[in-house]
Amino acid sequence: MKPAMDVIEKNHLHNGKGRIKSILDTNGRNIMKKMDATDINIMRILAEDENKTPEDMAKELNIGSATVRRRINALTEAKIIRRLFYIDSRKIGGNVPAVIAFNVALNRLDEIMKILSSMDENTWLAVCTGRYDLIGIF
Repeated sequence: MKPAMDVIEKNHLHNGKGRIKSILDTNGRNIMKKMDATDINIMRILAEDENKTPEDMAKELNIGSATVRRRINALTEAKIIRRLFYIDSRKIGGNVPAVIAFNVALNRLDEIMKILSSMDENTWLAVCTGRYDLIGIF
């Protein structure tokens, strides 16, 4: 099964001709048929500046801010985009967070994940491919 497309990165928005080729859902279906140029432009703006307000996007696209909010909500509900929030624990009396990458024996991956995810200091943990097996924010 292919993973769901949750976040479109800036580098993946274009196929070299200024157009998106396709975005596949978890079943491999092209969901581009359900999106139009407005959706694509909203995603482009969010990829460039995720803090831009719907009002600012609406001005840039010459549409109403309610349209932008409705489109963002629809894209979020369809799991095409996802908003991520980071809590700065220093501002609420916590310690300075650290990003830690782990190499673990694959036969112990589940065990190590359970141990790390049960730690109070853990705020985020992910299995990854490449140089490291796990990356976490503690």
